[in-house]
Amino acid sequence: MERKRKRKGRTDYRKRLKLLMSNKSRLVIRISSKNIVTQIVQYEPKGDKALVSASTKELAKLGYKGTMNNTPCAHLMGLLIAKKAKGKNITDVVPDFGLKRIVKGSKLFAVVEGAKEGGLKVKMKDKAQPKKERIEGKHIEQYSKINKNNFSKYQINLEDLSKHVNEIKEKLRVK
Repeated sequence: MERKRKRKGRTDYRKRLKLLMSNKSRLVIRISSKNIVTQIVQYEPKGDKALVSASTKELAKLGYKGTMNNTPCAHLMGLLIAKKAKGKNITDVVPDFGLKRIVKGSKLFAVVEGAKEGGLKVKMKDKAQPKKERIEGKHIEQYSKINKNNFSKYQINLEDLSKHVNEIKEKLRVK
């Protein structure tokens, strides 16, 4: 008889076992249609324990005015979780993408790249990380010049998006 979480398609126990055998805390990344949530989780026999967590709602409090589910936002989430992890003396983690399909250059790897830039030790191949232009949001700026109708959720002028992302990065580094 299969376990309930496996039957419902919520847990891949083989992948989970490999992550737990590393004896490192896991950088758990969950991306929904509107938000990104990151946590640093440690295994305990009675149940996993979340040591640090961050959500895109916290980026809004820092002044981020873009949408909460794009590559620049994912990179900022990595910086934010790394900053919080430093406060708890967490330095070495292993990424946990859950059941998401792994595609190089995706938002999942943007979070990992942000965490690395923030000072966490995370193993990742250089081929997997998104390009610098995507992390800064320049691809959004270019596309917005062609099609302005798709960007109603942005609260800023899209021509200044990369400057705005860099301002938020500086806020995360200074504090």
